[in-house]
Amino acid sequence: MAKSSRFKGSYVAAASVAAAAGTGVFADLTGANAKTVRLKKVRLSGFVLTDVGYLTVLLKKTSTVATGGTAVALLEAPLSSGYPAASAVGRTFTAAPTAGTPIGNIATGSVMGQDATAAAAALPATLEFVFPAGDEPILESAAESFSLQFDAAPATAVTVNVEFAWEEEGV
Repeated sequence: MAKSSRFKGSYVAAASVAAAAGTGVFADLTGANAKTVRLKKVRLSGFVLTDVGYLTVLLKKTSTVATGGTAVALLEAPLSSGYPAASAVGRTFTAAPTAGTPIGNIATGSVMGQDATAAAAALPATLEFVFPAGDEPILESAAESFSLQFDAAPATAVTVNVEFAWEEEGV
């Protein structure tokens, strides 16, 4: 543990999700009270649709947390056995919630999602948002979150692997 009164730990949470239909939130990371949450990386991979298609993903910061929908909690794993349990909460959504109040988009990227059939075998697309030290987006309360959603509704259902990596600092 850190010798000062402010503890710092690193965490990751990952899962595969059958993303909520439309442009609603399909995953988020919610902050924690008395902790500063610094987003280090978001990785999305293995975009699978029932037909090939381009997808644009938005990473948003919100001042309120998404509510409702069908949420599945992510298992937050500390990157060292010496770190306490994570305070930030990761979720995926199979039915879209009511999105939180947006502060703004902090990253966007596009990929080509692959058809699920064996005949469409191709290298899976990966989309990664990496934030260098000193430039990380920050959550400073349990009311704030980072959310992932599609810019336009995909033509078919989408399954995607989601990974959040972050640091927490606080008392």
